[in-house]
Amino acid sequence: MTEPREIPALHEISPWGRQIVLAHIESERASALALGIAIGRQEVYDAWHQTAVVSAAVAQMIANTPSYAELCRRRGEPELAARQLATLSANGVTS
Repeated sequence: MTEPREIPALHEISPWGRQIVLAHIESERASALALGIAIGRQEVYDAWHQTAVVSAAVAQMIANTPSYAELCRRRGEPELAARQLATLSANGVTS
């Protein structure tokens, strides 16, 4: 088995070799940066998608829930239901 070759320091290689090494390092840095950006974008998209899924579920749940006024009517409290509808109407809320 051969001994591993020792890697020279930058100051020990020729200017041309140093230029090649530094270009390679810069290329790898740029690739890593681009990969990091892509991973970050995917994480943001995944988080946004999860938020959209949860928001849709909450919106569906709210849409399927009777209004407070309807619940008052079901409990036999028509005056309370009328007052709730009047309050909503006064505040510009329509059903």
